[in-house]
Amino acid sequence: RVEDVSKDSRHYGQIDAQSGFVTRSILCVPLRAPRIVLGPDRGDVEPRIIGGAQALNKRGGTFNEEDVELFEMFASQAATALQISRLYTGMQRLFDDTIKIIANLSDARDPYTSGHSARVSQFAVAIAEELGWKETYQVRVGGILHDIGKIGVPDAILNKRDRLTEEEFERMKQHPTIGYNAMRHSHAMATHLPMVLPAILEHHVRADGGGYPAERVGPEVSKVGQIVHVADVFDALTSTGRPYRSAIPPEEALAFIRRGSGTEFDPECVEAFCRAWEKGKIKLQ
Repeated sequence: RVEDVSKDSRHYGQIDAQSGFVTRSILCVPLRAPRIVLGPDRGDVEPRIIGGAQALNKRGGTFNEEDVELFEMFASQAATALQISRLYTGMQRLFDDTIKIIANLSDARDPYTSGHSARVSQFAVAIAEELGWKETYQVRVGGILHDIGKIGVPDAILNKRDRLTEEEFERMKQHPTIGYNAMRHSHAMATHLPMVLPAILEHHVRADGGGYPAERVGPEVSKVGQIVHVADVFDALTSTGRPYRSAIPPEEALAFIRRGSGTEFDPECVEAFCRAWEKGKIKLQ
C-alpha cells in the first residue's frame, strides 16, 4: 500500500494527467486464484497470480492492515470467479466446436448436402428471433445437429445419384430416430438443452401431424421441430440438389412454404420465416 503517491517514484502520473482524476493513496493486492486443471491432471489447484486489484483514495484516512486483509479476501473471491468464468468459456467453446465437427462429419458423408446443417441452423435461429424467442442457442444447436442420424444411414443410400427406391427411402426415414436415440442418452442434452432432442426427432414432422418418423397431432408437434422443419425444407429446395432434382430460386421456395402454411408448415413459423426473409436475415450461401 502507498499512503502518498506523490512521494513514491513508482507512481505513473500520466494517467491522472490525461483523465483529470487525482490519485492520493493506493492499496494493491494480487488476484491469486487456483489453477483449475481438467483431464488426467485434474485436482491440481496450485494457486497462481492472474492479475491485480487496486483501491484508490480511502476516505477519512489511509489504508491500514485491516483494509489489506479485507481487500485480499475480496480479491481472492474475485480471482476464483474469474477463473471459473474462463474455464466455463473454454468448455463452452470446446462444446460448440465439437458440435460443429460432428455436424461437418455428418454432412461430409452426403456429398449433396455440404454446409446444409450450418444453413439450417442459421435459418432456424432467424425464425426463432422473429417469434420473439430470447433463448436461441438451443435452436442453433438443434439446427446444426438435426441430421446427425444420417451417420447411421448406409453410404450407398446417401451417395446414390438416382431417386431412392421405396425400401431405401424407408431406411433414410430412420435418420431422425437414429439421431434422437444417439443424443437422448446425453445428460447435457436432456438437462441443459432439452429443445435439441425434438429438433432432431421432429424436423420431418408436418404441422398437420403427417411426415415421419411417427405421426403427431396438434400440441404433440413441438414448435422447435416446426422451426427446423421450415428451415430444412427451404434449404433443401434452394441449395444444390441431387442429380435428379435441381435447386429452385428462393422466391419459388418461399412461395412453396407459404402455400404449405397450416398443412405442412406451422403458420406462425411461416410468418416468422417470411419476416426474416424480408429483413435480410435469411442469407443464402
